[in-house]
Amino acid sequence: MDTPTIASVRTVKFLAPSRILRSSWCPDKDLVAVVARVGGEDKLSLWPMQGPKKWEVDTKKQSAGGEEIIAISWSPDGQYIAVAQQPPAISLYSLQDGRQERTIPVPSHPSLDHRLTGIWWFKEDRAEKEPSMPDLFKRQNDITGSAHSILRTQPLLDPLHDDSQQLSALELFAFQGNRTRPTARSQIPSEISSWPMLPADPLAASLQSVSAANHEHRPGEELDEVDDSNVNSVLVVSDDSGNIHGFLDGSYPLGTIAVGSEYSVVSLFKQNNPTFFLNVTKPASDSSRHTVLRPVILRIPFLQRRLLRDIARTSTSARELAWYIMRVIKEMRSAWFGADTHHGAREIGPNWLRALEQRQRQQFGVEEPNAVLDLTVLLTTGRISESVSDFLGSGEHMSERVSAPPFYSTKQSSMAPEQGIQKWESSVSEALIKLRDYASKRVAPACQRLHILLQEVQGWAQL
Repeated sequence: MDTPTIASVRTVKFLAPSRILRSSWCPDKDLVAVVARVGGEDKLSLWPMQGPKKWEVDTKKQSAGGEEIIAISWSPDGQYIAVAQQPPAISLYSLQDGRQERTIPVPSHPSLDHRLTGIWWFKEDRAEKEPSMPDLFKRQNDITGSAHSILRTQPLLDPLHDDSQQLSALELFAFQGNRTRPTARSQIPSEISSWPMLPADPLAASLQSVSAANHEHRPGEELDEVDDSNVNSVLVVSDDSGNIHGFLDGSYPLGTIAVGSEYSVVSLFKQNNPTFFLNVTKPASDSSRHTVLRPVILRIPFLQRRLLRDIARTSTSARELAWYIMRVIKEMRSAWFGADTHHGAREIGPNWLRALEQRQRQQFGVEEPNAVLDLTVLLTTGRISESVSDFLGSGEHMSERVSAPPFYSTKQSSMAPEQGIQKWESSVSEALIKLRDYASKRVAPACQRLHILLQEVQGWAQL
């Protein structure tokens, strides 16, 4: 035959050496993921059947050198791409714009050099349910009296800005469409980033999300159906040491299953919810030319139990509350002690004293100035020294650097600018009010909600 049996739909030329993987083609969309090797590192790009590429992302880690993409898998809802990388890690990227949603560490022994070999994402097998009465009370599968059912009845706590979602100026002013997105450095502490959790659900932890607070709901939006294809799905990765690592909903770690150090998983299929079918291979010995291929049936019964998801949800909500409390306390500390971008209310007093002692030393020849003693004498006796009088009468320190202390006598108040006094009082008052409100309206309620979750965990431990 002179003509090919399969006609080419599109031909694309790449500037860098590129490759496609066996799972590069999206199962339900006309999209293909391409891996390009640039400068000793891999870049992932998404291409449609027609038109330019949607996005390209640099998968280089901030703390490591070159990185290689081993395999990819598509989420059951078709909104994310899971990428297995080397050094061993899993990264999830949004299908819409290539934004990195999260990075999942893969357990490994520090003394052994593991290498990931494959990644699969399986959807939960669900039986068709017969029409039943709607959930009038909107329990959303929460058992009455459980921790989450109690949290659902509580008012939502005020949202806080999440430092992990900061955007650079390039991302804020870049044109939509074809662009390269660098991986942002996460500012979340390791104690929080390594916390086992499902995809974030602030509402389950009785927290108001930032996106929901800033989002204007359209009429009838609450009636839209939510795609829950990722719920109870299992993300599985394998390495060359014969280990299989599972993650519930593509996030919560389920542990490691050792198939055998001499075996490597070639393919993995899901028969039903608790049963998986594996094809494992064993490297051929010197006396044989054939590779040993053995089928393995793997059963994971706890995938069918409700307790697994309840524990994962509790861990997720506890993480959300702990991270919320840490951020609130950080804001409280910055309000009083200051931060890199601003001075706190506490710094006004020490700065005032340092400025006064500096003037006493430079202009009045005092070798060992004691500003606290001079101010105490002014407070108790009403007598004021020449250096203190000169300092309080000068407007440069009172209006710009610091302001007059509130204990300053009203007889000498005419020497200090009124604006400086008001500024000092307002700064301290605002800081103290913020500390009071944050402690009573945010920290205390969040700790109470966290205590409810931990009580439920304690009850499970006693079963």
